[in-house]
Amino acid sequence: TRVPDWFVDPLAFALTAAFTVDTVRSVQAALDLREVLTRLTEENEELRRLAKRAEVAAAFAEEDLRRFFQAPPEAPYLMEEYVSGSVTTYDGVCDSKGEVLFAASHVTRNSIMDMVNEHVPTYYYVDKEVPADVEAAGRATLKAFGAASRVFHLEFFRLTEAKPGLGDVGDIVALEVNMRPAGGYTPDMLDFSQSADVYQIWADMVAFDELRHAYIGPHRYCVYAGRRDGVRYDVSLGQLEARCGDRARLFTRMPDALAGTMGNQVAIACFDRMEEVELFVQAAFRLREER
Repeated sequence: TRVPDWFVDPLAFALTAAFTVDTVRSVQAALDLREVLTRLTEENEELRRLAKRAEVAAAFAEEDLRRFFQAPPEAPYLMEEYVSGSVTTYDGVCDSKGEVLFAASHVTRNSIMDMVNEHVPTYYYVDKEVPADVEAAGRATLKAFGAASRVFHLEFFRLTEAKPGLGDVGDIVALEVNMRPAGGYTPDMLDFSQSADVYQIWADMVAFDELRHAYIGPHRYCVYAGRRDGVRYDVSLGQLEARCGDRARLFTRMPDALAGTMGNQVAIACFDRMEEVELFVQAAFRLREER
């Protein structure tokens, strides 16, 4: 069904205006950075190069913005303003009445865009338990969409900066609704973390519309580290697995189709404490020191 023009045009204008405000602020920040660097660069060649890059970036941003509004595209545009936050999910299975049979949550701290474009460390972890606010948002979302007899993968931002009109630091904001499992080895990670079998839970739902198996094992943090070929890490994948001992769950290769986002080398382990998760991530991505 086509959205009426009388609705699209004002909405597009409002969102475009919000986007413009954020873009102008970003341009101003770049200009401010340029001024600071200029004052520090009189005798420093490296800082002079950084200042030049900041100046070029600001110029490109201003030019892009000018050209966009000088000749707006014919098709209506919906623009989303940038939101600062980590991604947290609500993953699980619901029955034909929309009742949740199983749910878990995983957290991705780094931006997925930066993982792909900048190759920042790719890692995320399944939480021991679903936070109460994520549970509430997840169930409300399923109800709003009328989800039934589905595997679901819902994504939310947990704000790391207050955003007027959206919320304060720590608040949950909707991002994506996917009526499918999470990607990569995440279904296996849900199993490892929750002592469950999501494929069996799904099969029970399809065949009987209820759970026919009990899952009473321990709940742990399950962390994924995706390392990239060609990077000189301090330890090999095999050495990292050996260090994990009985906490290691899956150490293998990621299929090439997903490696751009998820990394080439898969390292998955379970831990009881968040401090252990942090140490694992540090060990997985520590680079070899040049001698």
